Amino acid sequence: MHGPCLKFEDPIRDAISRIRSAPTSNNLLISSWDSNLRLYDVDNVVLRLQVPGEAALLDCCFEDEAFCLTSASDGFVTRYDVHSKTKQLLGKHDDLATCVECSIETGQILSAGWDRKILSWDPRIIDTIRPPVYVDAKVKAMSVSSTNLMIAVGKSVLVFDLRYFHQPVQAKESRMDFHIRCLRSFSDSKGFAAGSIDGLVALETVQSSELLDKGYVFLLLSEVQRWKKYLCAVNDIAFQPGCQVIPTVWLVYHITSMGNFWQLHQAIPTRKLKRKKRSPKYLCMQCMRTS
Repeated sequence: MHGPCLKFEDPIRDAISRIRSAPTSNNLLISSWDSNLRLYDVDNVVLRLQVPGEAALLDCCFEDEAFCLTSASDGFVTRYDVHSKTKQLLGKHDDLATCVECSIETGQILSAGWDRKILSWDPRIIDTIRPPVYVDAKVKAMSVSSTNLMIAVGKSVLVFDLRYFHQPVQAKESRMDFHIRCLRSFSDSKGFAAGSIDGLVALETVQSSELLDKGYVFLLLSEVQRWKKYLCAVNDIAFQPGCQVIPTVWLVYHITSMGNFWQLHQAIPTRKLKRKKRSPKYLCMQCMRTS
């Protein structure tokens, strides 16, 4: 992997909660627990925008190239104008606002959190919030693809149709032993990739009944130290642009490499990246080809 190193005159002072790629440009949107939202121009290696906040930012996303969104630990969901560098408070959860997404097809902004609510707005209508949709547990992860919204609740994934957004159209029980920590839906909305706190990554389908029992599960094992195996939590999953079948898994833990994959059906080629020196926290990436 080659590319410019992102350097900041004002360093990121706490954990990065989310990194999102812009829809058309080569810009990166970065939210952090240091309460700052940063927009980075990768081509020109320039920090285009840095907006300080009052609470830890738990998620961010692009609405388009001109607007972006954040959800924060104080429950607020905020919309930012990249060009004018102004912000607008859209609404507030009663607890942590853990997730924020934008559906291009329906024009909706969606957020979810620990208050067990899914909130939605139409940014074209000023100061309008729709009635919330309630779920049975705290929402840890959320993903939008086309007109589908997927919500991770415990070990299950709830699928909503945003055109008839009042109750889930399907509930998919994952193969995880522990709760889902991150979730990304396929671009065709026929399935999802999910990661758990114990190092499992699952690829599941959600379309027809014949496919419900088909899927893949991978176990990411850390180093064996003094005859003990240390599992690593899967913090995020993203799909490589232009190649929808390769999910990229990011992990933060004390490990030297990842391997020893177990899956349900057939062997899958993998690529591993190893760290060069020991440190308490770092990023590690695993690419998995599912075709």
